Amino acid sequence: MKVRIGTRKSILALKQTELVANAIRGAFPGTETEALGRETSGDKNLSSPLSAFGGKGAFVTEFEDALLEGKIDMAVHSAKDLPAKIADGLCIAAVLKREDARDVIVWRKGAEKSEKSVIGTSSPRRALQIRGKLGCTVRTLRGNVGTRLTKLEAGEFDGIILAAAGLKRLGILSDGGGEIREKFDVEILGEDEFCPAGGQGIIAIECAESNAEMRRILEKICDETAFIEFCTERKILALLGSGCHDPTAVFAKVRGGEITVSVVVEQNGKPHRITMRGQTADSGRIAEKIAAEAEKALAAEKTRVYLVGSGPGDDSLATQKAVSLIKNADAVVYDALANPALLSYAKTGCSFFPVGKIPGKHSKTQDEINEILVDLAKSGKFRNIVRLKGGDPFVFGRGGEEAEHLSRNGIAYETVPGVTSAIAALECAGIPVTHRGESRSFCVITGHTADGSESFVKYAGIGGTLVFLMGVANIKKIADDLLSGGMDADTPAAIVENGTTARQRRTNGTISTIAQIALERNVSNPAVIAVGKTAAFDMRCGILPLSGRRICITGTRSFVQKVGAEIEGSGAAATLAPILRTELDERAFDTAFVGKHYDKNERSFRNVDWLVFTSSNGVRLAFRRMFALGIDIRALSRIQFCVVGSGTADALAEFGITADFVPKSGFTVAEMEKEFSDFVGGGKNIVALRAAEGSPLGNSGIKIEDIPIYTTKADKNALESVSAGASSFDAVTFASSLGVKSFFGFIPPESFSENAKFICIGGKTRATLEQFVPREKIVTAGECTANGIARALFESL
Repeated sequence: MKVRIGTRKSILALKQTELVANAIRGAFPGTETEALGRETSGDKNLSSPLSAFGGKGAFVTEFEDALLEGKIDMAVHSAKDLPAKIADGLCIAAVLKREDARDVIVWRKGAEKSEKSVIGTSSPRRALQIRGKLGCTVRTLRGNVGTRLTKLEAGEFDGIILAAAGLKRLGILSDGGGEIREKFDVEILGEDEFCPAGGQGIIAIECAESNAEMRRILEKICDETAFIEFCTERKILALLGSGCHDPTAVFAKVRGGEITVSVVVEQNGKPHRITMRGQTADSGRIAEKIAAEAEKALAAEKTRVYLVGSGPGDDSLATQKAVSLIKNADAVVYDALANPALLSYAKTGCSFFPVGKIPGKHSKTQDEINEILVDLAKSGKFRNIVRLKGGDPFVFGRGGEEAEHLSRNGIAYETVPGVTSAIAALECAGIPVTHRGESRSFCVITGHTADGSESFVKYAGIGGTLVFLMGVANIKKIADDLLSGGMDADTPAAIVENGTTARQRRTNGTISTIAQIALERNVSNPAVIAVGKTAAFDMRCGILPLSGRRICITGTRSFVQKVGAEIEGSGAAATLAPILRTELDERAFDTAFVGKHYDKNERSFRNVDWLVFTSSNGVRLAFRRMFALGIDIRALSRIQFCVVGSGTADALAEFGITADFVPKSGFTVAEMEKEFSDFVGGGKNIVALRAAEGSPLGNSGIKIEDIPIYTTKADKNALESVSAGASSFDAVTFASSLGVKSFFGFIPPESFSENAKFICIGGKTRATLEQFVPREKIVTAGECTANGIARALFESL
């Protein structure tokens, strides 16, 4: 019998094929073997990294084609060159006994072995681990062993990395010597410090699954131990989806009845090793378990934690980048000092983890918070994790500790600065931290230490403005120490509580009196203490129409932002409270509207003459969904639009469409429908897209296809951010009946002061409001718009 063996033409490949042929002839005397050399794409292209033109399949594809065409009976491969999946109809029927699986650094004689070294390799796995070992420069090196050694000897590299198995099979390296040692220094890297590639040192033989004769022959020469190691490593690589494009290393070693498995993956640019041991009989289960752990590590590599400063309290002072990251976050880990209103920016499905230190509520130690961040990053469930911190993450925010812990665990992170309350809280209370002729510097000091042993005496003589954060509990000690250090007893001091928010309160005194005054006024955190000449300043402007007024604006985010813009510059301390969030019912929209009316072939809507919108939220949700579905705005070219009011018309204009009908007589849905029915008459196909909680249409004598496409729900995070300051508000605004119910369902009416006023739009909203507060405290805006609410505020306060 003659066996045709496919092989590459390199010296090493022919040596390995000779080993296979000898094994076959030894097991089946009289069998004739023929080596049929082929050149692969990997042999032809020696200038590019393998990942650039086919990966591991670059050394295999030609042989698999030959096997399937019946031109050869079997093919010999270096197991580490096999792709994750071999061709259908073929199998790895045998492996020979494993040769030395270790890697070897071959150094030029006298070359420097340090971070300055230049190492040649084409393997991402080797590049990752040698950088981790030496911190050196790595350059691509391709070619057979002889070519690589020639380039090394010519001085192109300080060292190159080769497989010990190949050098030993070529006869130029042995455990005790070898001719390679005559020209070069050889450093053999132990498997424990430098994890080999999956299959390294193993010769694999591939044949057709249907060729029973070849499979019988190969079964006879297969090494059982090497085959277990081979299958274990291959299973892990398959589970991880690894190929030559990534630097994953995997190595299994069987000794007696036990197997040890190691995997190295990249984490934050560094090698991360996982090792497991168990019974050889459980190799499959161990492979699954270690692959799962490696997946978590890889997930952590893909995951990024953002240490985000939320600003000093007012959510409008959060940076654009902070808001953008919250919008895209899969998980938010937030402090008590971070305004919960910011959480309303988060997308549907985002997970929230409160870790703030408030007595009686959520409380986590810093060590626990560090571990929470690592656990979330390694869970594989969250790609973008926002750690939302009050103020700036690196100004007494423990952000540095969290960054160090993430770094130690190989997790990528990014810090996002925030406006610090050390400046902003004082500024909004009229206190500048510097002022020409009075204060040329300022010093920010923590007023809280774990053991309370901090002495503040040393700060007494440094001049400028002293700013203490987290110092309310230690206010007496701070004052006493500064006086002991020689500070003038009449030095101005001030405390600003809840700075930049509607709950802001300023307490004035001197360094000798401030502690007692703070006690009498029941001053509490969060607060900033200022000591120095500028602490006596009050640069707040008191001549604006709403100066000093504290206003809470409720509704959906888009609406509260509109009202906020209307009163901007009025001097009011406005709390924007987006207590309602809208969610599109994609199934209803896609089925009841798009599925029924959109013609994909014509790329237009059929049986729709008029489209009715009862809110700006409905407009934005509908158009964004249409665009997400790939529907061009030109599909609406034959449709006319009816909207409930000018605000909804403005929302429509954002998408380049002018409303064809806007009612003149009122702003309610009922008023719109009545006027619209008189305008349009009968015989038209009218579709209304509205909120599920809204008033149904079709009661005015004309036929309207009424489709609820979104829901409006209370946002607990936004409500929580409002509740603490309820007693300080001079006015609260409402834009809907649902908003009133949601608000007072969370915040009792008795929480507000006797003089508080409640501004609303629309008769229905007023009727609901009257269920909770006295009628005389309610002001109904003249127009059901953001501008109408703003005018009511100016007129009533």
